[in-house]
Amino acid sequence: MGFVLALMINTFTHFMHDTVKKHYIFWLKSVMFLIWGLVVVRTFFQSFPLVNLLEVFQNGSLLFFLLLVVTALGKRVLRVLNIHFSCTAEEWSFSFGLGSGGIVALIFGLAALHTLHEVVVVGVILLVSCLVYSDIRGLCLEGFRVFSSVANRTFSLIELMFVFLIGIAGVSTFLAAATPPFFYDALVYHLAVPQQYLLAHGFHEMPHHHFSNFPMNAGMLFTVGMSFSGGMLAKLLSWIFAPMTALAVYGFAKTRWGRQTAVLAAAILFLVPGILTLSILTSVDLGVMFYSFLSLSALITWFETRQNSWFFLAGILCGFALGTKYTAFVITFVTLELVVFLREAWGKRYSSLFIGLKKMLLLGLLALCCVSPWLMKNEVYTGNPIYPFFNSWFSTHASPFDNYDQVSLSRNPLFVFFRTIVGNEPFNGRYWRELLSSYVRSPWTVTMSNTRAAGKTGIVFLLCFPFIFFVKKLDNAGRYCLGIAAVMFFLWLVFFSGNALRYVFQMFPPLSLATASMLDTVPRARISKHCLFVGVGLLLSYHLCMMFQEFQVLQPYSYLFRNQPEERFLVEHGVNYYPVVDELNQKLPEGSRILYVGELRGYYCEKEFLLATNAAVSDDEKLLRRFIVESQDVLEVLQKLRQQGITHLLVNFSEIHRLAEIEGDRESYFDFQTAKDTHIFHTLFSRHFQLLFSQHQVNVYEVLYDELHP
Repeated sequence: MGFVLALMINTFTHFMHDTVKKHYIFWLKSVMFLIWGLVVVRTFFQSFPLVNLLEVFQNGSLLFFLLLVVTALGKRVLRVLNIHFSCTAEEWSFSFGLGSGGIVALIFGLAALHTLHEVVVVGVILLVSCLVYSDIRGLCLEGFRVFSSVANRTFSLIELMFVFLIGIAGVSTFLAAATPPFFYDALVYHLAVPQQYLLAHGFHEMPHHHFSNFPMNAGMLFTVGMSFSGGMLAKLLSWIFAPMTALAVYGFAKTRWGRQTAVLAAAILFLVPGILTLSILTSVDLGVMFYSFLSLSALITWFETRQNSWFFLAGILCGFALGTKYTAFVITFVTLELVVFLREAWGKRYSSLFIGLKKMLLLGLLALCCVSPWLMKNEVYTGNPIYPFFNSWFSTHASPFDNYDQVSLSRNPLFVFFRTIVGNEPFNGRYWRELLSSYVRSPWTVTMSNTRAAGKTGIVFLLCFPFIFFVKKLDNAGRYCLGIAAVMFFLWLVFFSGNALRYVFQMFPPLSLATASMLDTVPRARISKHCLFVGVGLLLSYHLCMMFQEFQVLQPYSYLFRNQPEERFLVEHGVNYYPVVDELNQKLPEGSRILYVGELRGYYCEKEFLLATNAAVSDDEKLLRRFIVESQDVLEVLQKLRQQGITHLLVNFSEIHRLAEIEGDRESYFDFQTAKDTHIFHTLFSRHFQLLFSQHQVNVYEVLYDELHP
């Protein structure tokens, strides 16, 4: 076809006048190539269809739009605070941080007023975009100027190598994140709880679901994504925190150490295997990492400039981190308070203990003011502002089985030490020797093992550890970063060593900066520095290979490149309840309330549900089992179900067996101890629970209350 078009155009132009020919020949050939290209592209994608390519483009476009709106809103706030930047990357990252906090506040207000409708959320975002239109326009022009000037700059091969690695990782993780959510924690509460708020049009009590009372700044952003497009856009909003943190690290380093060190620091951070893995899941830990680093960056800048706006900004951003996850209270808040106290009490010429305590108090008040809306929400719904911790200290009306703090403290070495000193517990020398030994080995252990989901640090940090002893002079910013990373890691060891490494991802930005600064400082000869940077590039390439190895397990691309429907993708990724939930969303009447049995994941269900997520993993909190054990007969169980408003049951038998093996080495948590309980159980499922539909060992039953009096 292309040959025919070319022949026709050449014949036509042969008989034309030269001036006319020169005027039209370009456009004729352009039309020819355009037609040819459209035919080739259309035929190719019909032969090898990517059915979800349009969906990826749609969600990517919406993500870019939200990124512009949020960043423009933040730029306006920065103008009010009279804060100026010498690096565009640093300004953009801080603008995004402040703007996202503003959007969270708006969505929180809608939820508190019970006006959280999808159309209202979309309308509010569009209204904000109109109000900050001039900033959006200026941001686009500024971005165009920045990227246009890149072509006129000279980049070293070292810089191009690191940018290339960042680019591959960025594109790969973006495509992997543009898929339906399947991460277990996201389906339990990161997405499930905001979805329930959206369906109920506001905050409401979710009894027995203690995760619903965790701070949810990221959840409010996910609500925006779900309102515009669904869970995939929410997943991309989780992903965006990884490149934005890398951008913030680049801006911090470029201002102080130059472009080459900045690119190196950004590459070291972004190519941490755990961060790459977590970026394709729907998690809140990257958000905690982002806000924590911005707070740290603002605090260091305040140390350097003594401009009070930076101190104010550090407190606000620390509060945003606290409002994203409770772990930030220990890892971020305690670290920043300690740094402020040491700096103001002993780190200056005119220091004093009073000034240190005063600055600690001010920073703490700023942070607590920003997280206070979530504390007030908990006070309203549970009677405990920091629920589910320390319920015994408050007159909480939450579930008596929520002993989250007792379970956590029982494993904490500080609590063990307190019981040894104050209580009657004998001193266990072996325990403390093993504990100290594990602390000494911890950098090696963490590097050489996978600490739960996304728990890989990579090799660069441990390999560069000896450079600490070779660096003769590290500037103040580098020392701050190195010390803060060490304190954060130590706090994780003391409070969360049995938990996931992602709880301390806040340490990676300052650690990446300190590592890049040391790598740039140690070798004096230029050729030695280039060889060292090439070696680091090879190690980061290996991190990239580790990411693709992880992708072989997670298989995120099957949805994009295998022509795979959403249902099949989710079932293959362990979300075996999705087909049944999709069916009950369509068939169950309005007002239905579903009791989940053996299933903790509530996302994708558009009906009201009741499930228990107890931290102690105790049989007592499994509602159906507890009702059976506490009742004398079937009618009493039915009465308790009716009091809870239960109309249907969702029973995931495969998940029951999996959880039972983890919790008590049993075949099922319906292994009752008495004949009475076993009889009630079998009677319920044979006479009062009517099977409606079943797929993949997940059953939905209707509860029949025929034998109960109205």
